Amino acid sequence: MVAVAAAISEEIQFRLVLFAIVAWMARLFSRDSAGRPGRGAMWCATIVQGYAFGMIHLVPFAGSMFHSKILLLLAGLLMPQTWEGVVFGRLYLRRGLEAAMLAHATMDTALFAIAAAAVLHTPLG
Repeated sequence: MVAVAAAISEEIQFRLVLFAIVAWMARLFSRDSAGRPGRGAMWCATIVQGYAFGMIHLVPFAGSMFHSKILLLLAGLLMPQTWEGVVFGRLYLRRGLEAAMLAHATMDTALFAIAAAAVLHTPLG
């Protein structure tokens, strides 16, 4: 249930809301003759929302691991969640919010299952 709830809430927050805001702002600087956002604007929005997605997953480690704000900001680029956010953002653009939610929930469920299997198979002694 946690995987599904996280997928739904995070996809709404990052893909539906943040993506729309960033794409709207990027469109102000890059649009075609019909007024639609250009490819560059959409890629910019995809990367920015993916980076924000990665950074929000980095917050639990921010105080203990990073003593410099620059290192923290650079670490956001290395977070797997950043690049997952970019993939989910492209999926959102191509297939819609439901597809991004389903992919996110599937990935989280698989990761939780792998983590549970690793814990169950770890010797206690």
